[in-house]
Parts: sequence; structure tokens; C-alpha cells
Amino acid sequence: MIPDVKQVTGTGPVLRILHLHLEVGQQSEANQFLYPSRHKVDVATYFPCRIEFPDRIRLFDGDGTFGGFKRALRAAEEAGPYDIVHAHGPIDGMLYWWFCHLRGRRLGRTLYGAHHSFTNSNFKRRNRILSYGTFALFERVVCVSAASLASFPPRFHRLARGRLSVVCNGVDLTRLDETVAPMEKTQEQGGFHVASVGRLIEIKNPLAILRAFAGVDDPSARLTFAGNGALEDELRTGAANDARVTVAGELAREDVFRLLYGTADLYVSASRGEGMPMAPLEAMASGCPVILSDIEPHREIAEGSDFIPLFAPDDVEALTREIDRYRRMAPELRREIGEKCRTVVEARFSLQGMHEGYDRVYYDLCGLETSDTVVDSPRRRPGGPGPHRKPGRSSRSSSVSVP
Repeated sequence: MIPDVKQVTGTGPVLRILHLHLEVGQQSEANQFLYPSRHKVDVATYFPCRIEFPDRIRLFDGDGTFGGFKRALRAAEEAGPYDIVHAHGPIDGMLYWWFCHLRGRRLGRTLYGAHHSFTNSNFKRRNRILSYGTFALFERVVCVSAASLASFPPRFHRLARGRLSVVCNGVDLTRLDETVAPMEKTQEQGGFHVASVGRLIEIKNPLAILRAFAGVDDPSARLTFAGNGALEDELRTGAANDARVTVAGELAREDVFRLLYGTADLYVSASRGEGMPMAPLEAMASGCPVILSDIEPHREIAEGSDFIPLFAPDDVEALTREIDRYRRMAPELRREIGEKCRTVVEARFSLQGMHEGYDRVYYDLCGLETSDTVVDSPRRRPGGPGPHRKPGRSSRSSSVSVP
């Protein structure tokens, strides 16, 4: 179940917001679907919803057909009206445009969230074509990272000129800290433990991690994959040949937090493409050191840090060397690196900061002002790290308005 997020600080009127999603499940919950409780929020989905929402969030889910989605939207409209409609993907965004077109009315105040990089191989041609519509028709377009924004060709920037912003994804530090508070770290008990969390699909490149780990000469070392997807069976076959490897399947976010905080000594991502990945940020917020593939969103995370190593996504030998370097590292040094990783998230990638960033976009879209209307420049890293493991630390969002 999505938790009831704590009240967002700051000032400004309460808005009625309808969020549109193609589908919502455990993995998608980790991204933009933790809504600030200061606003009144409803959710409409194209496919049936696979998780529970708090009672304060009304759900209107479809049945996987356009007719079912139209019925969900009509029910949501009857429960409205809304100040803003926020679409989280090109398909649901353009289906909403078609729904409005069929009803003979304009889109109204709308926001499109671009959660992918345009160059990602799993960003399908259909979605790239539909993105032309969302960039051209929606009143605001928000990318989840500077890397995501930069990945879109200049013609998209021209389509949405003056309506583009960046609000980075954020980790719910309060939820994470409350989940792991009763736990004790069990690292160093039972061998060196590597974790990788995410969908088990080609672009995430989990097989490279499996091959790299096979080169680690330590019978007590362990590797856990958390997630599901098209490569799950192939990973399980590979794991059957190495007793050190576990494929845990899809985990609830609380169980992911427990894995990253309680048992993992190191987190690894070999992804070939992202928008702004949540799993590495959650690992860092858990105080777990990370090794990341050398792609633009990961460079954005590692910017200004000398303790987050990057490697070419398919350089298995380089990844093996990095994993082995961390395995041989003194536990105290790993903990020190983990605490530095936590401060990066507190300063730049908190859920609080993400909510504040979206609030600035929402209020600007509605023509409203708040006491916090400053827009950060693209290169400025606002906020500062607080004490390690303090729950719910607030940080300013790296929200960027693009002319």
C-alpha cells in the first residue's frame, strides 16, 4: 500500500489534482506516485490498479481498454472539478487529450511528466511519437532529470518553449527511516553482499552484473536481484549455477529498504538507460555505497562526488574489479562512503524537495504565488546535508525552469 505521506511544509493553497497513469504497481510506486498530503489528490489509471492507496486518495481505475479508461475519467470528472490534471506518461496523456477532444472541450490546466530519456532503447517508437503531442499540447512539461531533458531533440524543446521544467525524482527519507528504524545492520555477518534492484529487462542489463559477480573469487560473497521482468527466467537459470546468487522477485518498497539498509554492503546498476533512477537513490539514502554504469542520469547523481565509481555498462571486467575493490575494502570505509551517499540524497534528491519543486510548477501553472517561489539555476545544487539518518530531512528541489 502507498503510505499516507507526511504533510508538506511551506505555504500555498490546497489544490485539487487528478493524476493519470497507464498502470500503478509495486515498482512504479517507487517513482512519482507518493503524493503530498497537503493537496487533494485523485488517481485515474488505464489498467486496473495493483496496489492500495490511502483512503484520502480516490482511485478511478480502468480495465485496460480505452472504453474503460473513458469511464474512469468520466467518474473522476464527476468527483471533480480539478485545478490540474497531471499525466505521467505519453500514452495516458494523449488518451486524455483524445477524451477531451471527443467531449468537445480543451485540455485545461495540464502537466505532462517525462519520466524517460528520449534515447532509451525501451522508450518505444510509439511513445516517442506520442511525446510530440504531449510536448506541444500540455501547458507544462516536467522532466525528472536534467539528463532526461537533454536527451530530447531540439524540436521537442521548440515545441514546449517556455513551458519546460526539471524536477528531480526524490526518495521518501521519512518512510525509509521509519521502516529500518527497528533494524540492526547485519553487514559483515555471513559474507560480502551485493544487491541490485530494478526491472529485469534488457536495458537494465542485469546479466552483466551476473557475469561480473561470477568473476568475484569469494565463496562467501552473495548477490541478490530484486525485481521481475523478461530476463527473470534467464537470471534464475544463471543463479542455479552459482549458489551465491538469489533472484528474490518483485519486493514491496519496505522490503527493498530492508535489503539495502540491513544486509547489502554494495549496490550495483549496469543500466544502459534511465530517466532518473530511484533504486540507486534509495540505496544511497540507505547508507549503501553504489557502483553505477556510466550513463548521463548516473553522471548527474555522481556529479561533484569522488566516491561513486562509474563504469561502461557492458565492461564486465571493470565491474568485477570495482565489486572486488569494495569487497576488500575495510567495513569502516564502506560505511563512511555510505554516509556520504546519504548526504547527496538529503541535499539533492529528497521527496520533500521533489514535492516543493512540483508545487512551484503547480502554482505557476495556476497563476498563484507562494512564499517559496525561487527557481534554481541548472548548475546550482541547493540545500545542504543534514545529520546522517535523521528522518524526513527537507531539501530544496533542483527545480529548473527552461526558457
